[in-house]
Amino acid sequence: MLESWVDGVRLVDLNADENKVKVASYHPATSRADVISHVDSEAVIFSSDDLDGTISKLKKEKSCGPSPWSHELIQLCWSVDDDYLKELLLGFVSMIVNGSLACKEVWLQSSLVAFKKGDKIRPIAIGDVWIRLASKLLAKIMLPQVLAYLGGLQLGAGVKGGAEILVHLCSAVRDAIIGDKDLNLGILSIDLANAFNSIRRKCISRGIQVACRSYHRFFAWSYDEASNLLSDPWTVIARSASGVRQGDPSGPLFFCLGIAATLHKAAVEFPGVSIISFFDDINVIGEANDCILAKQWLAHEFNKIGLGVNDLKSQLFTLAEIDNSIPGSYCSWSSCWKRRLCIRET
Repeated sequence: MLESWVDGVRLVDLNADENKVKVASYHPATSRADVISHVDSEAVIFSSDDLDGTISKLKKEKSCGPSPWSHELIQLCWSVDDDYLKELLLGFVSMIVNGSLACKEVWLQSSLVAFKKGDKIRPIAIGDVWIRLASKLLAKIMLPQVLAYLGGLQLGAGVKGGAEILVHLCSAVRDAIIGDKDLNLGILSIDLANAFNSIRRKCISRGIQVACRSYHRFFAWSYDEASNLLSDPWTVIARSASGVRQGDPSGPLFFCLGIAATLHKAAVEFPGVSIISFFDDINVIGEANDCILAKQWLAHEFNKIGLGVNDLKSQLFTLAEIDNSIPGSYCSWSSCWKRRLCIRET
């Protein structure tokens, strides 16, 4: 892989001691909140056409996971005009989807590469291609049930143009603030630190059982134990013991299901604000002081499921007068935004 000298990004030697420590810090140790109970659920049934649709849309890979299998090799095997081979592949993927494939500790390993820009290291995990294929197929099958449960609180999971919807909504509120249509309005963005690796698996399990119970077979099979992250075929650099596995196509849906109950509860607790998320980017829109109260409540509730709010990266956009009696209010940030707005208006 070519290193980018233009933007200062470098490939990291994961076997160096300082890099091992840094990468390991991104993967919290398991806790009792990560223990998953296996539940009875119906098997997921899919057709040869379903699998064909998923295989045909696999993109060309730049690198493989721990095994030498690739998207191109799977597509080549599937293209062979042999009904027995197709039936064999269909049964193999079905075992993964329904959590019955043996030796899962081998299949669930991921290759790890990492890049460094400045002092920040970004690890990237690449799972086995067969696991990713099965997870992608399952995510497509389960998406309608997931969206029905998430409702309008989550724009990241399977919502076409979700990012654009959020941008236009925030822009409309910003214009209302700048145009003096409602000076009490505010937009509060909440940053969750290392969210995908930190969310507790038990809360994901509960969300899956409520939204789409048959999804739980695959989740329990692939997440009830820690999986290895490899710097090479023989060296374990870290273990994925909490949160969702990076590179798992179902991972974003699992994360959204894990925080869904908290977001639904917040919507009931604070009916005067709108809470809209794009995966782990949480946005609270409404009267500024109500937004701050909602943020404090959310921070407390998120902490229960392993998520921490990064106050230094969370931002409040408002011209309203902030109530200083609110614990942890954003008075200094509000002043910062006012200065930015004044510069912008001139």
